[in-house]
Amino acid sequence: MLAPFLAAGLVTAWLRHNDLVKRQKALDMEARTLVRDNEALDSVLDLVSLDVFKEFEVRKRLNFVKPGEKLVIFISPSPMPSTPPEPNFFEKIKLFFKRD
Repeated sequence: MLAPFLAAGLVTAWLRHNDLVKRQKALDMEARTLVRDNEALDSVLDLVSLDVFKEFEVRKRLNFVKPGEKLVIFISPSPMPSTPPEPNFFEKIKLFFKRD
């Protein structure tokens, strides 16, 4: 009489165990991914903290030059204003009747 309840409890516990094992594997994989990402970010941080990189960014963003150097700034021409195309016959008719 007690056997069905014990079997149901055993099956429930077994299913929960399998679910927890799957979740643990997924979390372990996510942790490994996060560790790899963290190592990549550390290497980028090491690169950014180099004086050469800092100098490059200051020269590029603030247009700084060393003594004896000349600064050259390229300015792109402004776009020419374009006139809208002339509406065709049917569009003119549509615009005519659209005015109320």
